[in-house]
Amino acid sequence: YNTRLYAFANGDILFTESLMDTLKVVLASRHLPLDVKPLLVMGQRTNVRWVRPEETSFSNLTRISKERGKLTWVNAIDYFVVDRKFPWIDIPDLVIGRVWYDNWLVSYCIQRRFIVIDATKTLLAVHQTGKAGISEGSHRPTKWYNLNLLKRLRLVNQTGRRDVRCAPWVTSYTRTRQIYIRYVRIPKNCVQ
Repeated sequence: YNTRLYAFANGDILFTESLMDTLKVVLASRHLPLDVKPLLVMGQRTNVRWVRPEETSFSNLTRISKERGKLTWVNAIDYFVVDRKFPWIDIPDLVIGRVWYDNWLVSYCIQRRFIVIDATKTLLAVHQTGKAGISEGSHRPTKWYNLNLLKRLRLVNQTGRRDVRCAPWVTSYTRTRQIYIRYVRIPKNCVQ
């Protein structure tokens, strides 16, 4: 498809209109060098147990995430939005949704000084959790496939593991609930 942005997410993630609202602001930003650098937008998910079919409207997802949702760890990233300049040809054949995919991809982008944006504050990504909670996929035999591949390719120590705190750009809301993007100082452990 010929579009400005491409997105993918784990299959158990539900979005609200905040996805489009945030991406519109990213594309309209005059502060980002979108014409010369690849883009990665990502963020944390909000875990919500037992999302029922009648709760999947945008307004209900927002409500239940406030009532019984919990923002998860900074290293649990389940959605990614990139532009057409993103160099997929250079990315190893990792398995999306397995350990190390998310953090390695963020590290790769930060190390190469791509535009990396943490959209956690403005983009609601509801992670549907069931009986096993957030451990649904932790017992699969392929759990460590990505880490093993990265070790074989000697790509683990090159980029380490980074999380949303290492994104140099973040989305936020103004007092009047307008989305904006700002540059932030990243922690020392994010810089190599």
